[in-house]
Amino acid sequence: MLSLAERTQRELREAGGFTGGIVRIGCVESSAAQELSQLLAKWQQSTPGVRKAEFELYCADSDDIRSSLDEERLDVGIVLEPVETAKYDSLPLSSADRWGVVVRSDSPEAQLPALTQDELVKLPLILPRRHIVIDTLHQWLNGGPEPLKIAGYHNLMTNALTLVKAGLGNSLCVEGAWTIRETPGFVFIPLSPVRLARHQLVRKKNRLLSRTAESFWAYCADHWRSEESDTQLSPKISDSQNH
Repeated sequence: MLSLAERTQRELREAGGFTGGIVRIGCVESSAAQELSQLLAKWQQSTPGVRKAEFELYCADSDDIRSSLDEERLDVGIVLEPVETAKYDSLPLSSADRWGVVVRSDSPEAQLPALTQDELVKLPLILPRRHIVIDTLHQWLNGGPEPLKIAGYHNLMTNALTLVKAGLGNSLCVEGAWTIRETPGFVFIPLSPVRLARHQLVRKKNRLLSRTAESFWAYCADHWRSEESDTQLSPKISDSQNH
């Protein structure tokens, strides 16, 4: 992340007519990262004067991204729903991921096509640390007769996989967080019935961004409006998820 001094210098150059600038973006680990890359590329191609724009990409979970938006260390962020509409302006993204569990490929569960509630409660789980995800998981299970076996918590998949490899538990995550670092020795198993994680592009309300960041937000808003007018917006599951 850039220091406040560096950021100020860049924004002063923008104010003096600098045609580049910087947009600071937070993104959860999911298939939304692919959609973000496409949006950035199309924005650069279609908007004069931003070809020199620099991107500062910050990977974190939704809670950290919202905190960085609140502290104005990020301009915009891609987070998992739900979104606090009182605090943030938001635009829906078309990408969506299935929830599931990453297990070791030598485990008995690795041969299953999906994990039902009865099978899920038998596994020691390493859960995302977000309270809202944990609450939602309990809602899915409808307060079933068996409590979850919680082995621990994670915020990003990178180190969670080392815990799975050591046999400490199985990582609950969205499929996109797995497919962007698909690793031999592990298998992703979706939940049954299917549970989807949808995404929103958000910014802090009543906050004026740099010209570069405002340009990117405006492009995304126009892009979403054109998609909405062409067809009813529906989640798109990536090709890797259609199997």
